[in-house]
Amino acid sequence: MALCWRRSSSRMPPFISAALAVGSPGRLRRFCMDIHDSVGLQFVIMVLSVFGGLKGMLWALSLESLLPYLKELQYDAVVYQRTLTIALVPWGLKGFFGTMSDCLPILGYHKRYYMFVANVVGISSVCWLLMMPPSMAQGSIVALAIPFFGIHVQIATIDLLCEGVYSQFIRNNPPIGPKLIAFVNFCTSAGSLLGRTIVGPVSDTYGASPLFCVCLPLALQSLFPVLMNFIGEEKLEMRGMCSQRGTHLQGSQGVFTVALLASACTCGVVVLTLTNQAHYSLPYALLVLILLSGSCFWLLPRRLAQCTIYFFVDALLHLSIQGAVNFFYTADAACVPDGPHFDYTYFSTYTAIAGTAASWFGIWAFQRWFKSWSCRSIFWLTNAIRVLDSLFDFVMVQRLNVALGIPDKLMYMLGDAIAYHCIMSLTHMAGVITVSRMCPAKLESTVYAIMSGISNLGWNLSKLLGARAIEASGISTVVTAEGGCNFSNLSALILFSHFFLPLLTIPLAYFMLPAESLDAPSLASQHSELELRAVKGMRVLRVSTDAEADEREYAESEEDEASTTVDAKAGEREGERAGERTRTAPKDGECRDSASTVSGGSYSMVLSGPSLADTDLKDEQERQHQPLQQL
Repeated sequence: MALCWRRSSSRMPPFISAALAVGSPGRLRRFCMDIHDSVGLQFVIMVLSVFGGLKGMLWALSLESLLPYLKELQYDAVVYQRTLTIALVPWGLKGFFGTMSDCLPILGYHKRYYMFVANVVGISSVCWLLMMPPSMAQGSIVALAIPFFGIHVQIATIDLLCEGVYSQFIRNNPPIGPKLIAFVNFCTSAGSLLGRTIVGPVSDTYGASPLFCVCLPLALQSLFPVLMNFIGEEKLEMRGMCSQRGTHLQGSQGVFTVALLASACTCGVVVLTLTNQAHYSLPYALLVLILLSGSCFWLLPRRLAQCTIYFFVDALLHLSIQGAVNFFYTADAACVPDGPHFDYTYFSTYTAIAGTAASWFGIWAFQRWFKSWSCRSIFWLTNAIRVLDSLFDFVMVQRLNVALGIPDKLMYMLGDAIAYHCIMSLTHMAGVITVSRMCPAKLESTVYAIMSGISNLGWNLSKLLGARAIEASGISTVVTAEGGCNFSNLSALILFSHFFLPLLTIPLAYFMLPAESLDAPSLASQHSELELRAVKGMRVLRVSTDAEADEREYAESEEDEASTTVDAKAGEREGERAGERTRTAPKDGECRDSASTVSGGSYSMVLSGPSLADTDLKDEQERQHQPLQQL
């Protein structure tokens, strides 16, 4: 069989032959075995449940059903954008979820029971959708949007906490990083394909309401691996909970402050959306940009702050006018006489198949060509292609493709269905690996919360600004007694929001994103000694790897035993210093007021208050010939 595979692939073009070689049974088996050996069977099942069932299939069903559902309720594109914004708000609240998870364990677990609570919220929200009468949905956007909000609370929370788990695997075993991220992306795209395959035919035949029945088992299925603790989280002892809570709050105040600030800004988006105050969206977006930029550069390490702000600006400048564009493509002849008139089977299902294939190609292309690129170079390339891809929408709205004899379905398939999904796969994988390289030990969930939460805050603001832009452009997407639909300004809006604004992100990447290769050793492993920013009111005395500290202690003890000519006074002083160093390192589970130690798998940071004598510190510096720097 393998011989037939090689013979058949040898007669194909080189590009297709290479793609099939990567997907050959032997390589797929080795790929799966590498994943299994690195993370274990239980976490593989957890990835399939979370990223295949929740983030893939449930995400697709909940969002793809929104367009036909709102059109059945006679809502317009602006209400669609507002509802979509509220539904995706939980992705901007990741900072709050991550902070709570890291700081306040439930029954000894940082992640397990937060996942359980998120499951309960999601299941209850699906039941709400199933039981809500159409009259209630038509009468209030709050009643309409809250259940979608709850569904994405479940998806976003569990997604965040699982990201924290697999970032630990990547940090402990960097070579598995690209493969693990590829596996996660494969599960997500496969689940999304299944979900969108269902949406199209069901919406065309029965309407959108039956789709919510499919959402219920998907929301329920993640309960089992969560309750069985398939993430492999160890229960903390009471003393360990006390120690970790103190170190988290004292050693990472800046991280938590930024995470909570991003969550507070996301709540502001909810207020503006529910109160229909879209005219305040631009001043609010500028205010959020100033607040986040200042807080990130003040409280976070510079590299992490730069990436965080870039991801926010990148999302913000890709202004979302999804409501107007989707309504144009699916409008009937009464609304747009010469429009594309796509049905949901084509718009949601056929394009999903092409988009999933493009996503898988993006995953393969990343493994084949881009895993040694820098994050900066990847974003240069993808943003440039994405800007050019927006011209497909412009051509279709202007009906230029019809004048050239290109069918609407082919034109849309080449643009939004294929190019967009391939680009997003590349950018997502590059972003996740970059964040994984910057995650400090024991704070994975919060760092992911900051990066993902702020990026999603940018997308939410982009949708809010897009709703305001649709209103200001005079676009009408519903046929009324006063007149028909009006898409006359849509082409100009596409050029402004999808072409000219995103061009600004290309030069910005040069100043904000790291230039080193994605598969290069992380900064923490390149330097044996790290210097971190001091927490306010404390001083960072020394940061060293655990292995180095053990070797130094061992060397000093050997030197003390071998030395027989040291005078009594020097021996007494050396003993006092050894006792002081022993007192500085707290035991497991010990909570301290005068000194705290932030420890992780790769480094430990000793924080001490001003009670330490300056003379002893000076003697210690002179003895080791390694001056300590106070940051």
